Amino acid sequence: MIDTENNRFVTSIPLTSASNGILAIPRAHELWVGLNDSTLAVIDTTTNAVTHVISTGGTARADEIAWDPVDRLILIANDRDSPPFVSFISQQTFRRENAAL
Repeated sequence: MIDTENNRFVTSIPLTSASNGILAIPRAHELWVGLNDSTLAVIDTTTNAVTHVISTGGTARADEIAWDPVDRLILIANDRDSPPFVSFISQQTFRRENAAL
């Protein structure tokens, strides 16, 4: 974790796999991180703790993340799976739905 306003290292947060795409939602104090093991980690930035690990159902990396603030949905792509797919995850329930590309 890097404090970009003060240009300093804050802490390291252990994850289950190497990270790929990262999405910050400052108002919710959340970081959403796509991982190489096809999961998505949710980090609470007030405690720097992983609060949820959500499987995308794939076998390859989860990467490229987008957020819909109106419907509070996270979109993450599994572009290396065959066939590739995206997952829609509720920011409120942390549940996913997949859609084929």
